[in-house]
Amino acid sequence: MLRYRLKAPATTHWARANKDVFVSLDVAYREAHAPLVIDGPRILVEMVREALAEAHGFRGRSLSESLHFVMPLDLEPAMKHWSMQPFEPELVEGADVLERRRPPWDDLHGAPMTTDQLTEALGATFGDWLVYNLTRPFDVRSYDGEHFFAQVESVVFMWTFWRPHQATPEQAAAALAVPLAAEHAAQEARLATFSEPLVRELLAPTSMTFAQATDVARVFVRGFDATPDEYERLLELVPHLQRELAALGLTAR
Repeated sequence: MLRYRLKAPATTHWARANKDVFVSLDVAYREAHAPLVIDGPRILVEMVREALAEAHGFRGRSLSESLHFVMPLDLEPAMKHWSMQPFEPELVEGADVLERRRPPWDDLHGAPMTTDQLTEALGATFGDWLVYNLTRPFDVRSYDGEHFFAQVESVVFMWTFWRPHQATPEQAAAALAVPLAAEHAAQEARLATFSEPLVRELLAPTSMTFAQATDVARVFVRGFDATPDEYERLLELVPHLQRELAALGLTAR
């Protein structure tokens, strides 16, 4: 639960009555969405709602059209917005929620993804990248580049939950190798049915041995282990992966 106490603005008669308003979200994680609950005198509730509609949430998004379904990452910056300052917002519950990231989620079962599920998802993602995203020039300003970069950010998030369960980099690479090779082979087979071949740089043979897949997986492990969740460093990660994979020379073996 995330809960803020708001005071009646000093310029209103409600201030003399010492009436407070409570704004809350019934959530356990900072990225979780929930209906916004505002409790207090009706007139004050409307004043708070109007002020929140002028505020900005996560990454500057306007709350004017999303007050019914927000997340803690929205509410925290909104409470610091100038429109909310007359209410002197005070966090009274849920400081831990603002620090707690929601783990990668299995929507089908309504539960956090298991380590095995994360292994399959990460390996399959890397196998897909080998066929498509990493085989072409990367420009984050393009539509395809922006979409791919969002995938990279998602993998970094998943990595923080998955990697601690792998004792060593070598164990991590071995775990990823099987789903990586399987997805890579499936995507290569799919491409073979296209009438127009995809213009790209081959980074791996169409069918990899376990040893080759492990070599490829080591590149991803080294790359994501060394990359913090920072925009500029993530931009450097993509061309780094491309260079490292090309240097393996797998297609020339």
